[in-house]
Amino acid sequence: MQNRNILISTGKTGGHIIPALSVGRRYIEEFSKAKVIYASLEGSSIFMDFLNKDENLKFVFLKDWQGFDIKILFENVLEIFKILKKENIKKVLIFGSYISFPVIIASLLNGSRIYLHEQNVLPGRANKFASIFSKKIFISYSNTVKCFPSFIRRKIVLTGNPVRNYDFKDLKEKNQILFLGGSQGAMTINNFIIDNIEKIRMYSSINFIVITGKKNYKDVLAKLRNDIPKNLKLLSFENKIFDLMLESKLIVSRAGAITLTEISYLKRPSVLVPFPFARDNHQYINAKYFEEKGAAILIDNDELKDSFDLIIKIFNSPERLNEMKYALNDLFIPEAERRIVKNLC
Repeated sequence: MQNRNILISTGKTGGHIIPALSVGRRYIEEFSKAKVIYASLEGSSIFMDFLNKDENLKFVFLKDWQGFDIKILFENVLEIFKILKKENIKKVLIFGSYISFPVIIASLLNGSRIYLHEQNVLPGRANKFASIFSKKIFISYSNTVKCFPSFIRRKIVLTGNPVRNYDFKDLKEKNQILFLGGSQGAMTINNFIIDNIEKIRMYSSINFIVITGKKNYKDVLAKLRNDIPKNLKLLSFENKIFDLMLESKLIVSRAGAITLTEISYLKRPSVLVPFPFARDNHQYINAKYFEEKGAAILIDNDELKDSFDLIIKIFNSPERLNEMKYALNDLFIPEAERRIVKNLC
């Protein structure tokens, strides 16, 4: 019987973890006897937020070598190499992040085939490096093809970005704005809420829901001194985020890859506020791509604080909201995880 064991390398944020888990689950459905082993960083506790209670997944957590500590890099390479040998792994799927460098080196030493998936419009540095050695490159958006050298493009497959499965419910759209800061929260968005608390109170007919991030929740409560308007709901984290997204007429969010995939999956109009310190400014490029397609409105991070009235104006414009919903139809590719597993040959 052919050995189909696979190692999946992923960063420590939801943008990497969610598509990696989606593909791993699909892979096990397709090849029930196969082992799926995830490689990520120590302290990637966010994995637990996205796991099902009955899942028995295998993990290897590597030491953080972001400071380019050669000793730690060597230790990580050795750790991955041992696993590849022990489990006879001939396929390695990489979802980006600098943690993948030791995985790439170990895979090359072991003779394992390298596949990679790019979630953003602009490929990250790790994926650009891995693309040279990869058998296939899976991309989420058609524009990404242009970001790779011509001699590599023959290996590219447009699959879309895997997203969590959702059993669509008969939820009614509410007079509601949802503020998202990504899997780790965003202080710029939290501060926007704090600074505009009196305006929020004034717009009592609109519900404002804010996902603050676990680390920021208590800080936001303290700054508001628990004087929270009835139409404002603060949440540190929400497992049933899709329900909230479906119920919201408008989403104000960072522009991380998984958030944009979920927005396009659910066809939700959005105002995107890219994280300005993202590597290679990839969130801005994501947001700009969506704006150019007519699927979102882009507001620079520094301009958000003065944009409350603009957000309300967009919220109260049915025509503009419908235009964004329509444009999103062209940005979501369904069954991305199935397409990826099919190409892992």
